[in-house]
Amino acid sequence: MSCLAIIFNGPKTKNGRRLFEHFVEANKGCFWNRELVEAVDSLIFMGFMRPTTLFVSGPMIHLQALRTAWARRVLKPAEGYSITSLGKFFRSEMSNLESGSTAASTLLLNLLA
Repeated sequence: MSCLAIIFNGPKTKNGRRLFEHFVEANKGCFWNRELVEAVDSLIFMGFMRPTTLFVSGPMIHLQALRTAWARRVLKPAEGYSITSLGKFFRSEMSNLESGSTAASTLLLNLLA
């Protein structure tokens, strides 16, 4: 499975799971676009980065359906938000780093770049 990063614009939130659930609900009502409904039903919440970035995973065909819906301006954001970008996110391995270390700062800068 691959991952997508969905970046929203809107109020800052501390609860990524809730933002994910609202995003899925907003797109389940697209009864005329069965592929989109199947895609959001299959999404797996992988994570969240403040202030408003979701990381989701699912079968490639369903992630492609999300990208297509985004390109056609059919993909709906969670209520109160807009989607500013959507893109492929490559998983990376995590390892523990000492807080305040140069390696931790370098890693953070690379993730945000």
